[in-house]
Amino acid sequence: MKKIKEYLLKDRTPFAEGLSFKKMFLIFVIFSFLGCLYEDILFMAKNYINYGILDYSTKRGLLYLELSPIYGWGACIMVYILARKPRQKLDYFLIGSLIG
Repeated sequence: MKKIKEYLLKDRTPFAEGLSFKKMFLIFVIFSFLGCLYEDILFMAKNYINYGILDYSTKRGLLYLELSPIYGWGACIMVYILARKPRQKLDYFLIGSLIG
């Protein structure tokens, strides 16, 4: 067990360091989908609470995809600003609060 732990801890290089277009595009797509999913869940909950009907509406997102680009852009801006240089925890909180 000790050898396994030593093997796992010997290489401390980060998995995906830095920002690239591919990473930002992936962040954009993932958070656009999650934002659309978030809106759909809130819409369903609101309809269920107000009317007692669990209804799903496909009026959100892009024309053919379930993506909400405003959430994707927001995530990209936050990642770009917050991941450029290391900061104190309070600075991350304050800057993230101002951006969000």
